[in-house]
Amino acid sequence: MKHICFLSVLVAMVMASCGQKKTIEIDFDDLTSVTGPVGNLKVWDTVREEKSGTDIVVLPFAKPSNFFQQPCYSATGTSTGYTPDWTESGGVEIKSGTTAGGKKNEVYFNTACLGIIASNNKAKTISKLQFKFRYDGGNINLIVNGKLYNCDDFASLHNTLLAGGVSVSVNPSTPGPKKGTLLLQGDMKEFKLTGSNFLSPPPPHSPDQKYIAVIGGGQELCIDDLVFTIN
Repeated sequence: MKHICFLSVLVAMVMASCGQKKTIEIDFDDLTSVTGPVGNLKVWDTVREEKSGTDIVVLPFAKPSNFFQQPCYSATGTSTGYTPDWTESGGVEIKSGTTAGGKKNEVYFNTACLGIIASNNKAKTISKLQFKFRYDGGNINLIVNGKLYNCDDFASLHNTLLAGGVSVSVNPSTPGPKKGTLLLQGDMKEFKLTGSNFLSPPPPHSPDQKYIAVIGGGQELCIDDLVFTIN
């Protein structure tokens, strides 16, 4: 009987352990270079957040273009009738500041995106992603579950459901320039910027890499304190 009880407890402990979720916090203060200097990063440069082993890649930024007929998607997930006009000329700067509400380093965008790679954490799906931001104008990019959202601001995504049933909460939710927090909740799966699981024409020179989420903006966006939960 003792052996049976012990075995039951052991099985319960293993099941509980398997069900535990892991939270990754990235404050951009503990980065090392994989390619390119940490401070000023160009498109396709990569840095690693040492505490979690998360790689972050600078990616092209998608601007709406009426020269093409394939769809990119608005805040409501409906086709705008345009394809994105990808630009590789931008980059990001990681420097000390409190613009987005962080304590030390923040990411300042200059017509570029950041791709979050969670595979080093053996993650293929996350259930939550949150970050602080300061937005002062211009388009933003958000790619979730392989679907590109090219919007006027994060507030236009508030209370919407993105691809895969991912919910969006923006606080404060009023449109226009602001400092705030964006929260995504729901199953967010790895995707590539090429192939059938990316629903827009891909950016040029895309490597065969999987991302868990992509965030981007022009010169009017900075972010900090990015947190995601691994299933």
